[in-house]
Amino acid sequence: MQIILESHSEHLLQRLQRRIAEEEITQEEVKLYFTSIEEGKSKLTALQLDEYGNISNWPTGFFGDAFAETAAKMKAEMKRKRQKQ
Repeated sequence: MQIILESHSEHLLQRLQRRIAEEEITQEEVKLYFTSIEEGKSKLTALQLDEYGNISNWPTGFFGDAFAETAAKMKAEMKRKRQKQ
């Protein structure tokens, strides 16, 4: 089954990320895209999800500052954890 859903829901995105982290679904089962306008045309950018539901290529301004802060915090956390290994 394939479902195409357009949404601006931060809650929906976070729930998908959580389900991936919980191994209820895999990142291969979810495809997320960010839409922007460039030179008057829509451009789709595939968001890169890891096996824990983290998005590595956050677009500028995606969900505003609060969400960007959370994403930056998570990136810093992951970087520190990798350095400890």
